[in-house]
Amino acid sequence: MLNAGHDTTTTSYPLWTLDHDTVRSLASRGGIVAPTGPAGSMLMFHCNLVHASPANMSPWDRTIVYLSLNRTDNPIRQFKRPEYIAHRDFAPIQTGSDDILSALAGVRA
Repeated sequence: MLNAGHDTTTTSYPLWTLDHDTVRSLASRGGIVAPTGPAGSMLMFHCNLVHASPANMSPWDRTIVYLSLNRTDNPIRQFKRPEYIAHRDFAPIQTGSDDILSALAGVRA
């Protein structure tokens, strides 16, 4: 468990952050990884994992998509962000078959 501070000044929305000493300590213990992969790769992780998304320093474009999944009985009640950031549809996610991604892409297992 790491102590985080609530940054309310450097972004347009409140953001939980770690102080520089904590980040330095994590880095000195080998705690920083820059995940890379071929085109089309995706990295998924829990939002409580210490992470950052600095400016893209590579010559290739990247797209960042944030998914925040929540119980349908605990929807956002105060909308402070635009709809493209905080969607207003709280319908439950419908599950698909285990092979739905390969089926949609026309790939045979």
